[in-house]
Amino acid sequence: MTQTFFIEELDDASRSYLRTVRDRKGAGVPGVFLPGSNYLPIAALVCGIAVLIAAAWLTLPPLDDPLKTAMLQMAGLLLGGWLILYAIRTWLAAAGRNYLGHFLLADPLHLWQAKGASVKSTDLAELEHVKGTDNFNEGAYQNTTLTLSFTDGGYNVNVKDPDHRLEGFLQALVTLRSGQAQPSSMPPEALGYLAKQTVGLEMEPVGDAEDAVVVPAQPRRENRARSGILAYLVIVAVAVAGVLLLKPVNVVLRDDAVFRMVINREPPELRAYLVDERNVRHRQEVEKKLAQFYQAPLQRLKQNAKGEVGEEFIALVTSLQTAIQPFVSLRVKERSQAVANVPILGAEQMKARERSIQQTLSMGLTRAVGEKLIGIVEVVEEVPALIDVNYAVEADARRPGGLRIQWTVGVRRNADVDVKGAKTKTWTTETTDKELAAAVNDEVGRTLQVLTGENNMQP
Repeated sequence: MTQTFFIEELDDASRSYLRTVRDRKGAGVPGVFLPGSNYLPIAALVCGIAVLIAAAWLTLPPLDDPLKTAMLQMAGLLLGGWLILYAIRTWLAAAGRNYLGHFLLADPLHLWQAKGASVKSTDLAELEHVKGTDNFNEGAYQNTTLTLSFTDGGYNVNVKDPDHRLEGFLQALVTLRSGQAQPSSMPPEALGYLAKQTVGLEMEPVGDAEDAVVVPAQPRRENRARSGILAYLVIVAVAVAGVLLLKPVNVVLRDDAVFRMVINREPPELRAYLVDERNVRHRQEVEKKLAQFYQAPLQRLKQNAKGEVGEEFIALVTSLQTAIQPFVSLRVKERSQAVANVPILGAEQMKARERSIQQTLSMGLTRAVGEKLIGIVEVVEEVPALIDVNYAVEADARRPGGLRIQWTVGVRRNADVDVKGAKTKTWTTETTDKELAAAVNDEVGRTLQVLTGENNMQP
């Protein structure tokens, strides 16, 4: 039967026995002592430091959501901190009463496997057979797997024992118990010494008789191990408190990090800072930087654009300096009456003219202000546009094939201005059905002239 105990749970006799064996490193013990090694603290320390570095590398600067980042940071801090603390506690506990270290001990009654603050005990009373298998890796000895056969099953244990001392000792115990060489009154200590002598293992000096080791008959669980509930509650509390503390810190760090990333970049990157409502610490600086890009086109517009419509367009562009997005809506609408026997006034031709004018005006206005400083967008019929161009082509009955174009341009400086408050300009141009396309192009150029002071239909 195999049992696992925490050292603090064991009865006094078993605990004292194991401590004596550990301190003597097996000297004078009626059994075989194999020292072990524990690299877990060093591995934990290295992994803990690596986890902390990885958490910092992944979350600093905290560009993701501050709460999610805080949770990830806290997870890294808890895991990395726990690994480091484990290493420190293990090294400090080595000098404590409830820490045995790492070793394996086989005495006449039990096989003891000590691992830090716990020990596994296997009763050897029913041991019937022992078989050892050496394990090699590329010709180098690694360990030995001992298969222990009992009346009610088997048990494997891996040991570093190239000389097969443990296997020989256990097999000697089986032989002595199965034969008649063991008097019924032989104490376990004597049986252990006899088994060692049988396989040629020398007895280590033990000093005075008072120092003789007494093998406990049966380990017992006499004490209660400390509960880890309090530690778990502390960990949960630290995790929650850590997230709550790190979140506002991440908000500040994220704001500063995004600001540093965009402050020397182009307007689209600057606006990326303004789009995020969580960024509040450097909005004035970003808006001031963004306004600098508009100074040159605004100066050019002020020099060239004339009249109320031009001034309103300048005010519209000026408002884009601090706008989160530089979008300006443009609608082109032809109000001509479709005439069945006049192809150029057909419904399809009117839609084609609208699309062409919309595209040409969009490119011209973009070139006048700057590709990264203004974005011309088309809006649905129900939404009033900031720039509205509507026109009508009518037949002129006074002239054969004559046409008359009535053209109106309207501008609002922002969406808060009522449609009726838009600054407008209207004019009429005479043309013919054969020259309508050229006339429309001239009207588009004139519209750009009115708005920007430049007819920049061509790049």
